[in-house]
Amino acid sequence: SGSGTKYGGDKIPKIKKKLAKAMSKVAPKFSASTGLDPNLLSRDPEVVKAYINDPLVHYRKTTVGQVNSMFESFENLPEIVGDIKCPILVQKGLADEIITGYEELKSALNSNDATFREYEGLYHEIYNELSKDRAKVLSDLSDWLENHL
Repeated sequence: SGSGTKYGGDKIPKIKKKLAKAMSKVAPKFSASTGLDPNLLSRDPEVVKAYINDPLVHYRKTTVGQVNSMFESFENLPEIVGDIKCPILVQKGLADEIITGYEELKSALNSNDATFREYEGLYHEIYNELSKDRAKVLSDLSDWLENHL
């Protein structure tokens, strides 16, 4: 879920990214806010509630080391996906505000067998959306797998 090349889109100031990079070298375990709004994960309130109440999910805070690793991974992603030559299915909820840069990802993929499925109104976790939408997403995945296995 959440196909794209940018975490938080352009909402994260460059200074914050630079600060995360510097802090990750000095104090990588320093705790920082993720800035993640769980309501942007899914339109299904039960999914959001389960996410918030899951004791194994730490969405409020993480380490600056992890934040910096994530930023660096996203910076390198266009180059990395350019090396993908095998068949690939990319599914994207077009109302995803958590991961953006979907068009850049599409442009970077060089696979001769890249399939793109876009879902109007779906959020970040397309496999955890409302049941009618989830059924369509999973059906598209199943169809793609049947045609590629």
